[in-house]
Amino acid sequence: SKNDSKSSSLLLFSVGLDVGALVIGAIVGLLIGAIVGFLVVVAAIGVVVGFLIGAAVSRATVGLLVGTSVGRLVGTTVVKLVRATVVLITGATVGLLVGTTVGLLVGATVGLIIGATVGLL
Repeated sequence: SKNDSKSSSLLLFSVGLDVGALVIGAIVGLLIGAIVGFLVVVAAIGVVVGFLIGAAVSRATVGLLVGTSVGRLVGTTVVKLVRATVVLITGATVGLLVGTTVGLLVGATVGLIIGATVGLL
C-alpha cells in the first residue's frame, strides 16, 4: 500500500509537471506569437509608409521636373519676347532717325538744286 501511494504521488507529480510545462509552453508561445505578430504589423506599416513616402517623393520629383521644364520654356519665351520687343523698338527708333535724317538731307539737297536752278534762270 506504501508502494501504491508512492507511485500515485509520482504519477500526480509527473502529470503536474506536464501540465505546468504545457501552460508555460502556451504562455511562451503566446508571447512569441504576439511579438512576431507585432513585428509583422510594424513591418507591414513600415512597407505602407515607405510606399507612401516613395510615391510622394516620386510625385514631387515629377512635379519638380515638369515645373522646371515649364519654367524654362516660360523663361525662354519671355526672354525672346523681350528681345523681340527691344529689337522692334530699336529698329523703329533707328529707322525713324535714319529716315528723318535722309529725308532732311534729300529735301535740303533737292531744295538747294531747285532753288539754285530757279535763281540762275
